[in-house]
Amino acid sequence: MKPVLITLSLLPLAACSPESEAAERPRTSSAEPYIAAAEQRLQELEADVAEIKQAVADKADDVSADLEKVLASLEQKREAAAQRLAALGDETEAAWGSAGDRVEEVLDDLEEAVADAWARIDQ
Repeated sequence: MKPVLITLSLLPLAACSPESEAAERPRTSSAEPYIAAAEQRLQELEADVAEIKQAVADKADDVSADLEKVLASLEQKREAAAQRLAALGDETEAAWGSAGDRVEEVLDDLEEAVADAWARIDQ
């Protein structure tokens, strides 16, 4: 048994890491169109967030302070959506459906937050 343990200990650590497994595992072909569409949707929402940042910067100081909190929340939601989308490409085919649902949820949440932010800015 000892030679087996020694042999295993000589394996490169990178070969055992989850990152290397994810990097070697190709995205499932059925997920590609969805991932591309979700990435496009995220890019559009990120452009909206950038526009909101500019609108907040253009507002008066008393209004801007309140909107800074809204902007911080938007940034958190944007980051969560980006992380979920990045993780989606690493999912197995069996887990892809529920992972796709989670991506949809965070994108919907971000989209709603963007709409709410615009409503507050336009008041």
